[in-house]
Formats: sequence, C-alpha cells, structure tokens
Amino acid sequence: MFTGTTSFVLGIQGLLDFSTSVGWIASLLTMAQQSATVGKPVEHHLVPLPAFVRFYIYGIQGFCDEIIFTSLFDLICTGSLHLRGHSALSSFLIYGSCSFFVERLYVEMWLRRGIRQSVRVPVYLICVYTWEFMFGLILRQFDACPWDYSHYRFNCMGLITLEYAPGWLVLCLVQDVIADYLLRLRVCPYPPPSADTSSCIQTAGQQCERQRNASGRKKVC
Repeated sequence: MFTGTTSFVLGIQGLLDFSTSVGWIASLLTMAQQSATVGKPVEHHLVPLPAFVRFYIYGIQGFCDEIIFTSLFDLICTGSLHLRGHSALSSFLIYGSCSFFVERLYVEMWLRRGIRQSVRVPVYLICVYTWEFMFGLILRQFDACPWDYSHYRFNCMGLITLEYAPGWLVLCLVQDVIADYLLRLRVCPYPPPSADTSSCIQTAGQQCERQRNASGRKKVC
C-alpha cells in the first residue's frame, strides 16, 4: 500500500515538473518571438478579421435584428409600448451561417466579377429564403422550429412567407455594407510590446487607402 502511494506521489510530481518545463520552454519561445519582431514595421502584424469573428458578428447582428423587428411589429400590431422583442438561440446559427454564405457571394459576385447590386440582391434574397426553409424544415423534425408563418397568405409550409420579403431586402442591402467593412478591416492580433496600437490602426488605414486608389473597382484591402 505504501509503495503504491509513493509511486502515485512521484508520478504526480513528475507531471508537475514536466508541465513546469513546458511552461519555461513556451515562455522562452514567446520571448524569442517578441525579440525578433521588435524593430520590424508594424504593418507586418496586420491581418484580416478572422472568419469565426465575422461569423460571430453576423450571428449577433441577425439576433439583434430579429429582436428589434419583433418588438416594433408588436408595437404596430398591438400598440404595446413594452417593446418586448423575442428570438431563439437557433437564430444565431441561422443568421451567422447565412450571412457568412452571402458574404462569400459578395466577394465572388462584386469584388471579383463586378456584378451590380441590382443583380446581387435578388440572389441574396433567394439564398435567405432557401436558408430559412432548410433550417426550419430540419428544426421541425425535432419540434424545435421557433417560427410558424401558417397564418400568412403567401406562406410555404409555414416556414417562409413572401410578406417578409421587403424586410429581407433591406437586410440584404445592409449585409453588403457590413460585409464590405468587415472584409476591409485589419487587426493587430500579436503586436510587439513596443508597438503602438494607434499607429497600427493608422498603418492599416494607409494600406487600405493605397490599395483602393490603385484599383479601379472596390477590392478587399
């Protein structure tokens, strides 16, 4: 019994020593990386906004849009000044994934091919309705679909309705603006200790401006 306890204690101590050694090595590597980056131009550290961050922003934006829409809809229909909007957690995934897909369409159709907005927006609208119908159909299999448009005249299986088309069109136009901004945004994920964040942001703006002036059509800078 004593031998087993001793082996266990020694094993724990060995793991702690190993983790301490790994921590020292990681610290040394971090210090070496920081030392190597000191003195380099700040713009070397500018990177595009990561895809998962854009997905998160799109999801939160759609989540908030739905709450605002339902609160205003309740105000118009019932006259209630409580402005109580509602949504569902599944809306975050639906809006985030759909907006991210539409962002890719924006890049392909406008930034690469120069297709005008009057053509892009109807394509966005078709994608939005397809996305809503697809996710609604999946959620309905688990009795988890949070919306039902069966009481609207121009609905399809209660999952989508043409009455909401004007609202979706507005969001499609807003999506172009938000996607354009997020794609142009540059951040400094790992600035060196001596770097000034404000100068990093200024350098990002200068880079973007130079690329925009060098191109006849808008491009992601």
